[in-house]
Amino acid sequence: MEKFFTLEKSSDTFSYFFSKQHFLILLISLVLIIFFSMYISRQRLRSQKIAVIIFSSLLIIFECLKILWRYKFLQFNNEDLSFQNITNIDFFILSLWLSIPICFYYAIAKKKEDHDCKTLYFVFSIATLFSIITLVYPNNINTNFDFYHCYNLMYIFEHSIVVILGIVFASSRWISTKKFLDLGKALSCNILFLTLAYLLGHFVFFGTNTFYVEYSYVFDYIGIHIGFPLHYIIMCFFIFLFQIFLFLPFNLSQNKKSRR
Repeated sequence: MEKFFTLEKSSDTFSYFFSKQHFLILLISLVLIIFFSMYISRQRLRSQKIAVIIFSSLLIIFECLKILWRYKFLQFNNEDLSFQNITNIDFFILSLWLSIPICFYYAIAKKKEDHDCKTLYFVFSIATLFSIITLVYPNNINTNFDFYHCYNLMYIFEHSIVVILGIVFASSRWISTKKFLDLGKALSCNILFLTLAYLLGHFVFFGTNTFYVEYSYVFDYIGIHIGFPLHYIIMCFFIFLFQIFLFLPFNLSQNKKSRR
């Protein structure tokens, strides 16, 4: 139990990428996502709205606990206590903070099952997408501790919850994925989100390369040295490709239901 909450770094660091622990993380996430998304999607609108409120509340609790623990962890180890370091802010965290109030709003405002909640496209096409990417490539998991440490488990649960919400919104028709033109909403969310991220990274977190405003280590890793705006245009393109792959199964499903 002591290891579950410990602030003291391990003498070893754990590699999670495509290790046994990584696959265990994916398995836990997959079980949670499949069970809850299928169960909630089959419920009536009122029950779905309650579930959205509960999950959104859990996201707030997990995020507050993560920030509190990380502050104590950094303080205990005499590390930098800047806002960026305490919050560990990245694309996913920013999308999460923007998604929570949107989810709460529509959990209250949605009155009819066929009401298309257009702003929820942000949760589906941005937050859910980044959650899936970071579960597959868990770059923000704390490698100083085992995966069952409280911080890492909250990391896994947060991402799983966001994916569950995204699937519920698409499969229960809180958003429309029936027409290919609906992808325009995803692209709009993509462009607006990256614009916001760049403005925050450039003006608020100046000099820290937050949100890769100056360069992307991914491009540097493969030997391509490019900066703004070209690397943001490339990021926008690849995010949109992922959005298409995320969109297609729900597009096919909604069209199949409408033909019955």
